[in-house]
Amino acid sequence: EYVNPKLEIRRALADVPDSPFGMFTKEKLANKEKLFEIPRSCLITNVNEDGWDDDDDEDDDDEDDSSSSMKCRTVQNLITEMKLADISEYAPYVNYLKSLPRSHLASSWSEDGKALLRRILGDFTEEPL
Repeated sequence: EYVNPKLEIRRALADVPDSPFGMFTKEKLANKEKLFEIPRSCLITNVNEDGWDDDDDEDDDDEDDSSSSMKCRTVQNLITEMKLADISEYAPYVNYLKSLPRSHLASSWSEDGKALLRRILGDFTEEPL
């Protein structure tokens, strides 16, 4: 685990108790300076409960899920964890996500907003938003 000491997580507006949290720099960062390192065990990924990456399983077709985005194992795992809520090992994260308005999801942004995010991400994204 690593968090750059030049970073702080705080509310965007210190005097507004319900302003959103964000990550801010306390001093100038060097180009390509490491910001943080998140252990893989803290991530909700496409790995199932048995430790297998089974995104390619053909037997996982849910008849209720007509959207191809719902067939992604990472999405399925996130939904499972969100349903578990307080008993999920990711409870603080999934409960935070559940508290956000849907407008915070990039998939619900305007085309201009998505274009800006794609420009910021550059070559780091392969899939459309």
